[in-house]
Amino acid sequence: MIKNLILENINYETNDVVMLLDTYNSIWAGIFVLFIVGLGISFIFVKKFADEVTRDINNFTKYLEEINKKNYEAPIQIQHYLEFLKMSLVFKNLVKRLKSKDKK
Repeated sequence: MIKNLILENINYETNDVVMLLDTYNSIWAGIFVLFIVGLGISFIFVKKFADEVTRDINNFTKYLEEINKKNYEAPIQIQHYLEFLKMSLVFKNLVKRLKSKDKK
């Protein structure tokens, strides 16, 4: 469509314009391919991030379930993110208080 519109309005030789438009189209095709590849790479990184967060949340949930069963010596295994590690330290301190209250 664009090719025909430009060809109708320009008085250059048809071969030159066709070559120019083919180059233009190949550039846009290359940009599109790069965009798709970038999107794919982004998806892989986001999937990896989501899996790691899910794993840490599951470990954290298992730890809280063990604490709920009054297993105060349950280990917690946070492997990926500092925020979860900070929360686990807060919960460890809370567990120490609960354990001391249960002893009384």
